[in-house]
Order: sequence, then structure tokens, then C-alpha cells
Amino acid sequence: MAPEKPATLPEFPRRKRFQIHLSTAIVMMFVAGGMIWANTTLRTVKYRGFSPKPTDTHALIDVGYGWPMLSVFDEHMEEIDSSGQSRITVPLTQHTLWGPILLSAVLGILAVRYTHHFCEWLIHRRTARKGT
Repeated sequence: MAPEKPATLPEFPRRKRFQIHLSTAIVMMFVAGGMIWANTTLRTVKYRGFSPKPTDTHALIDVGYGWPMLSVFDEHMEEIDSSGQSRITVPLTQHTLWGPILLSAVLGILAVRYTHHFCEWLIHRRTARKGT
């Protein structure tokens, strides 16, 4: 009786779906977390002397969320006395600006995408140097 040949498994073609290395995924999560942190941290922007009068005693204060620009914020008017101390803060309006929200979303997607490309480039460059 002739010896039997061991059965060989067929080679499967490389998968076409999106695949990344675990280290790349971890770095991408940190970048996405940083973008979320930047957009959900309460920021205060104060504009003093926004009037053409040099003796203006008011300041405009925006308190809200968003990066790189405030996207959702409350606007307040602050009256300042002669010593430079705030006396009265009057709420004016609430704003939701869709342009900065869209800009923030696009910047977040680009940051994660470029992080992916950079990390994968580093990994492929390293494996090419090793020759494996």
C-alpha cells in the first residue's frame, strides 16, 4: 500500500476588508479621545473693548464648547467698573453654529485618518527593513 499524502489546506486569498494593526488602533483611539476632550471642555473667551470707544466699560464673554472654534456657547455682557473689576454679568443669547461643528468633525476625521496612515507606514517601513 502506498503512503498517503498529508492533506494540505488551501491558501485563502487575502481579505479585502479594512484591517489595521492593534497598535495603530490604540493610537487612533487616543487621538479620537483627545479630539473629544478638546470639544467637550468648557472654554471661556473674553472680548474686552469690542466697542470703538476707548473708554468702554463693557466686555463680551462667550462660554461654551468646541475646538478649534466655539460651536455651542452662551454670550454674556459684563459691565466693568473703573478699577477693572466685574460688576454685573447679563446673559444675552445662546448660539449653536453649524459651521464650526462641521469643521470640528472634519478635523477629527482627518486627524484619525492621518494617524492611521502614519502608524501603518511606520510598521511597514520597519518590516521592510527587517526583510520579513
